[in-house]
Amino acid sequence: FVYLSFTPVSSVIESVDQTKMFFILMCLIVLVIIEFSIFFFIYIVYKPIFSLLHEMKKFEKGDFSSRLYHGKNDEIKYIYDHYNHMVENIAQLIQDRYEQITLKQQAEIKILQNQINQHFLYNTLESIHWLCLKNEPQSAANFTMKLSMFYRLFLSNGLEMIAVRDVVSMLQNYCDIVQLRHGSKFSVDISCDEKIMDAMVCKYIFQPIVENAILHGVEQRVDGGTISIQFQQFRNRILFSVEDNGPGIPEEILMKLNQRPEDSIKIEQNNFALQCIKYQMKLIYHDDYSFNIESEINQGTIVTIDIPKL
Repeated sequence: FVYLSFTPVSSVIESVDQTKMFFILMCLIVLVIIEFSIFFFIYIVYKPIFSLLHEMKKFEKGDFSSRLYHGKNDEIKYIYDHYNHMVENIAQLIQDRYEQITLKQQAEIKILQNQINQHFLYNTLESIHWLCLKNEPQSAANFTMKLSMFYRLFLSNGLEMIAVRDVVSMLQNYCDIVQLRHGSKFSVDISCDEKIMDAMVCKYIFQPIVENAILHGVEQRVDGGTISIQFQQFRNRILFSVEDNGPGIPEEILMKLNQRPEDSIKIEQNNFALQCIKYQMKLIYHDDYSFNIESEINQGTIVTIDIPKL
């Protein structure tokens, strides 16, 4: 006997289609599992690394508040903790370095200020001495009173910041003393904007500029010359200027005098007063100030300071 079995073609095709669909479904499931696995791996491993790179870029730009935190006690937390510790150490080292530089500059400035004060005091006391020898008690008394008023304002109970009105009075007394010493061979005009009379400024930065205008400016003229001192307000800033009609400053020296101060003071005997005031402004106002000297031979000199109104 011969047995024959007949299967419809449609039934075979249907079975193949079911197998194909099952295979495709399984592939999709596997792909979904793989994608979730990759996402989970990225979230667990790469996300902390990306966070670390992001914070390191912020740190490179000078953001020392950069910190990283991780809840789990694993290798990532170990890396984060050591990164935070490194940032804190570097920030502290920079702060310590800044304080060391600041203290060093302050000490150097005090040395320069003492040189300036001693120079002026010695010359004035010598003038008073000669007036006493010449039997001119009234002139000696005027000298002594002006000197007393000048140092009362200059010392100002150890305060470094005083009102502009006190600076104006201090400069007026200083100029009066110098004029008494030199027999009023030059004239001085001091003007101040009423709006800034009560503003606070560093008392050390003005008198040396006026002194330079006298010593290297009007004293070099036979007829004495004139000095104009001005305090003006421009927006929320104070503009201080001293102009003289002296012999002027050579260009090569002028360029050197207009240089910005570095991190340390190199004392040069011929311009230590100007170095002193520039470093004093740098300590107080940081980069928010300007110091400029304009001069032409036989045309005079203008010194201008621009500082914020405090």
